[in-house]
Amino acid sequence: SANGLFAEGAEQLRAGIDDERALLIGIKCERGSHRFFQRYGERFEDSEGKRIFLEFAAEEREHLDLLIREFRDLRARRGGSASQADVEGPSTP
Repeated sequence: SANGLFAEGAEQLRAGIDDERALLIGIKCERGSHRFFQRYGERFEDSEGKRIFLEFAAEEREHLDLLIREFRDLRARRGGSASQADVEGPSTP
C-alpha cells in the first residue's frame, strides 16, 4: 500500500533531513512505485487495466530518472560525485 511504501520516508522528512537525504528518500519511493505498477501491469492480459498500470509505471520511471539527475547535479554542485550505489540503495526483488 502507499502508506507502507512512503511511511518511512515521511517519518524521516518530519524529523528534518538535508537535501541529499530528501532526494534519496524520493528516489526510493519512486523506485518502489515504478516496481509496483510494472509488476501489476505485467500480470494483466492485454486490456485497459494493463495499459493503465504500465502507463503509470512509465510515469514513475520518469519521476525516478528526474530525481536521480537532481541528486547527481546536487552532488556535483557540492564538489562530490554520486555513484550508482548511492542512488540504487539495497536491491529488492
